[in-house]
Amino acid sequence: MNNKLTTEELYLDKAANSVIETNEIKDVNAGMYPCYYLRSDGNLKISTSVISLIEESGEFSYNSSFKPPNFIDISSGKESPSTGPFINIVGRFINMLPEEIQRRVRLKHELSKEHRRPWYTTWETVDHRITKLRPFECVTGTEAERGFTPTFSINTTEKLIKLTAETLSEYIKRIENSYPNRQHIVMAGGKDSLLILLIKKESPENWHVFSSEPNCSLVEDFLTTNEIQYGNLYQGTDDLQENKEETIMKIIQSDLYVDPAHIRFINQLSIVKNEIEDDCIFWMGSEGDTFYSWNRDYQLQGRQGYFDYHMTRSPSFVGSVHQTYKNVLDAPILSAYHGYEMWNNIFRHYDPDLISEGDDLRDEIARQLHGRAVKWPSRNPGPSKYDYDLDIDPI
Repeated sequence: MNNKLTTEELYLDKAANSVIETNEIKDVNAGMYPCYYLRSDGNLKISTSVISLIEESGEFSYNSSFKPPNFIDISSGKESPSTGPFINIVGRFINMLPEEIQRRVRLKHELSKEHRRPWYTTWETVDHRITKLRPFECVTGTEAERGFTPTFSINTTEKLIKLTAETLSEYIKRIENSYPNRQHIVMAGGKDSLLILLIKKESPENWHVFSSEPNCSLVEDFLTTNEIQYGNLYQGTDDLQENKEETIMKIIQSDLYVDPAHIRFINQLSIVKNEIEDDCIFWMGSEGDTFYSWNRDYQLQGRQGYFDYHMTRSPSFVGSVHQTYKNVLDAPILSAYHGYEMWNNIFRHYDPDLISEGDDLRDEIARQLHGRAVKWPSRNPGPSKYDYDLDIDPI
């Protein structure tokens, strides 16, 4: 039995879908590496998968209050995701209001649009006995305690930029030194993931890049123009058609928290992992823009609400994507912006009021990481929208 585990250790050191017995599990990554627990004989059974805990227990206690949206029906048009043009008109009107009133109106509106989001925020699961670990929560066989209070003490952008460049580098170095035989694959596209490539590596030949068209050629130019050392560049395609069995697999491995249409490239990443043969760590630039540039969804929540949103939307949406990749690929999926050091040294003390509309601190962070000005891609195109035409009841 493991006496104590953290979510980072669970994702880095334990096999996907495995059920582990422990005395204590502690989230140190803002909920971005989802973990589920079942209390048993005064201890815990934990996993990256609700389904694994159900299977291992040999029982199933259906939780009828667990009601995620049917993302498949929304995608295929069987269930309307919005109220149409009326919402667009209201949205334009709201944008004309003073910012504080906008924030309050949008916050109230959030409560009425849960079924239209591509994620489901809850700490319940499909089984009454199994609970989702909350961000920065520490759970034992008998108790649960949360330990996150923002201090807002980082009060200049200069301090934020300097700390970010230093801490990102420390975090990457720690992972490299702790896992010297791992190969690293950065899923690259926008600025948040490209910043990872600018960090100086102990063994740059072990760091590879995966990018899909329409972005891959832009990423390749970025690597060449900025003279970045790396191992191999793996090119994915925008042809993401999957069969029904593959879609069902994604639904099961995500435990119904996120629209499977947002979980892309799994088959292609599996091919890359098999080609490399060694154990891999995949990297994403998850949510970096919400800290270092103006992001309306987060900034309009207000100072405290900003962190509340990071503890609900981010783990429910992006964290569920991490979970699904981990469970399918049986490899760690890390966010460069959610390591223990990043939250302990920076984001616990971050003040959202530092960022104003139009700000983007990532240019200066890049310059400090790279030692000179960085030339970014001229655009960041996304893959085409993925729609399902399937008849599946996810529950």
